[in-house]
Amino acid sequence: MLKVQRMLLVRQPRAYLARLGNDGVTISAKRHDFSRQFTTTSLSGASCSNLVLHQAPTNCVSLSKAPSARFFHKESPVNFTGYFRTASHGFPPFRAFTDNPFSRTAPSACGLLAAQSDPSCQTFHPAVRKVSYVPNKEVHIRKALLSDRETVCGLGDIDGGQDYVYALYDEFVTHPDSYAIVATLNDVVIGFAMVTALDGGRTIMRRASRVNENYRKRGVFLAMKAELDRYISEDCPKIEQSAVCKCDKDDYMIGMYADQGYYETYRREGIQMIFKPATYQAINRWDEQPIEAREITADELSLLFRTADVKKKLFPSDRLLNFYLPYHLIEENVRHLICERGGVFVSFEDAYSSPESSLYLKSHKPHKEVLKKSDIPMPPSRDAQTNVGDCLDAVSVDNVTMASFYYCYPTLKRPCYFLDVYARPGTSRDHFRAHLHQNLSVLRHYFPDQEAILALTFESIPSDNVMLSLHEAGIVDVKPEPEKYQVLFEHDWK
Repeated sequence: MLKVQRMLLVRQPRAYLARLGNDGVTISAKRHDFSRQFTTTSLSGASCSNLVLHQAPTNCVSLSKAPSARFFHKESPVNFTGYFRTASHGFPPFRAFTDNPFSRTAPSACGLLAAQSDPSCQTFHPAVRKVSYVPNKEVHIRKALLSDRETVCGLGDIDGGQDYVYALYDEFVTHPDSYAIVATLNDVVIGFAMVTALDGGRTIMRRASRVNENYRKRGVFLAMKAELDRYISEDCPKIEQSAVCKCDKDDYMIGMYADQGYYETYRREGIQMIFKPATYQAINRWDEQPIEAREITADELSLLFRTADVKKKLFPSDRLLNFYLPYHLIEENVRHLICERGGVFVSFEDAYSSPESSLYLKSHKPHKEVLKKSDIPMPPSRDAQTNVGDCLDAVSVDNVTMASFYYCYPTLKRPCYFLDVYARPGTSRDHFRAHLHQNLSVLRHYFPDQEAILALTFESIPSDNVMLSLHEAGIVDVKPEPEKYQVLFEHDWK
């Protein structure tokens, strides 16, 4: 088997440039729409020959040598870079691609060409797509171990030192709902990937993938993806769909997921702020805060999920996102949402929130303990909280007007606090202020005197009301390069 060779393609309307090594190849293709089907035969040639693909009069593509390293058409080209792995003097067949103007890369378990576009080009239709994946026999895939922590956490600078794997690695490796793997080369970890089962095993979430920067675009990610696909097919009998959640910064990956059969199912607007204790201003709960929010138990959240009218009003999409994880509104997900790092607050219509009302539900202080040092990973989460008395009943649950889901963890830099808010349409800003007040109390309880990233998503709440409430609390600094929205992509598993 030949080693991986680097290849540069410059796409013009009728001409293409390729840099190939070792034996070289002859490529023929028949054009139909925007796709290509390539067949290959061997061709002797000098190492690293410069080759140009020309449009032939017979509507086929032929291959010939070119004297220069680059070839420019009069129209602006689009640059692609990638790697091919050859076997037995030939390329595996290309796969047809979908006509997606955002597509920059398309790696999959059966594709190894990672094409990247010139960022100056806004729309294009790649003429070359995926190559069948041929495993690298030197790269081994195995289950991740607790002893791999240091190496996995050092695979790359993820999100400016705010990578959640530092805090959650132990849970990822030991939790029965997760399957985490590493890729090794000569017994050195060079990649990490995992999946988490949600919805009682019916949804499998892909997350936390990363490859050492010195080994990227060499099929390591694809080798790990192939192992995860095998695990899903063989060990997840209830699976109905595979899911990934991305933000607006990952728009360049839309084409990759579309090409693999993923489609967008949910999108939430958001903003990321920096919480600073020095500028924090507590909201007076009764003079300025007519609405009270309270934290609920796992049993209460189960009741909420069983109440059809409330679900329809609070969650019109019949699902929620919390910490980039998608949940259907079923009881199997309660233990993921109310855990050692996460919880839920609710607020009610005025008749249920007034302190004079006999139906008033008293708020309580956070009762969970979370490690407060950002450089120390948190322990695995508990299944559910059990030390709070139940107050939400069949009558009061119908009056829930807003629900906020939080999840927090330390990182090497700043702690991160995710706050995902759901409300009935037309809910007043007082409800959001009440939820913000309670969640900031939780944040300050877990991470006292520390700056933190406050990542919010909101639905049925005007963004102006969100920003005004944040400013009232002294939260005015936006995180550099903030995410503007989260997008859920799903793929029906067949």
